[in-house]
Amino acid sequence: MHEAHPQTVGIRLENLKPEVRSYVQKLRASLQVIYDRYEVANRDELAAKVRKGIVKQRDTDRAVELMRVINDCGRKNEIVSRETEKSGEVYLEDIPTFTNLPSEAVFMDKGNGYKFDRIQAQEYREGRNIKDFLLTDKDLQDIGLDDPQKRQELLEEISRGTADRETEPLAKVFNISEAIAKKIQEDPRHPVFLTTKEVIEAIDEAGYRPATLQELLAFGKHLWKPYVEAETLSEGEKLHQHLDATDIVALASVFTAYGGKRSVAFLSCLAGLRGMRLYEFNDFSGSGTHFLVIRKSDHD
Repeated sequence: MHEAHPQTVGIRLENLKPEVRSYVQKLRASLQVIYDRYEVANRDELAAKVRKGIVKQRDTDRAVELMRVINDCGRKNEIVSRETEKSGEVYLEDIPTFTNLPSEAVFMDKGNGYKFDRIQAQEYREGRNIKDFLLTDKDLQDIGLDDPQKRQELLEEISRGTADRETEPLAKVFNISEAIAKKIQEDPRHPVFLTTKEVIEAIDEAGYRPATLQELLAFGKHLWKPYVEAETLSEGEKLHQHLDATDIVALASVFTAYGGKRSVAFLSCLAGLRGMRLYEFNDFSGSGTHFLVIRKSDHD
């Protein structure tokens, strides 16, 4: 963000067309996400941290691009560009690297931990190896994914994502309502829910893959804010209000739960209490079910 970079000009929102005004407000909210990340209030404060080498290059480039598009929209009173990030996507930061699950106290630490009020302690017990929470080829076969190439591609995509911790992945809360509606349109006799196989296929078709347990924990720690008052959120957080979904499933966190069932982890908020519970892997999912997904590496 040196002198050659564009600055955000003063734009009077009331002078913009309604659709342009709405778009500019979303762009500003995306810019505010970056400001919040580095605890700055404006462009100049961010530029000072850029000069000190504190700001990641990706965030610098992103901020510059947002300012450029905001300026162009303001000057032309037209929507001149679309963001490279898809709607609802957020970067996942601070993904845990532990090989064994931490203590219950760490999960419930409201200051530096994962801020849970309760967890299924028998399943998410201290010392349990993170390798216990892996989606396997057999799991995919068991739910009816018969194409071995598709299974291999999905497992390799998850493996690449979990191995690369230099890049913060783009995550999204995936609502299956549209996928259900599409199935019913194709076949009016289709039930108003999806099987796990159909959910994974819908996620794949949209250019994503299911999230792992580590990714779910990172999302829950920094981005999941169920039952909060809107006025307590920053402008950046308000852009992603749908992230307040009370139940969010990570389909790539498959493990054997108490009683022998194959289950996955999901974030759950009941009566204002944050928790991590169990969701049966081979189950039926209705339109109210949300899934945490990660953009696939070959989708820009």
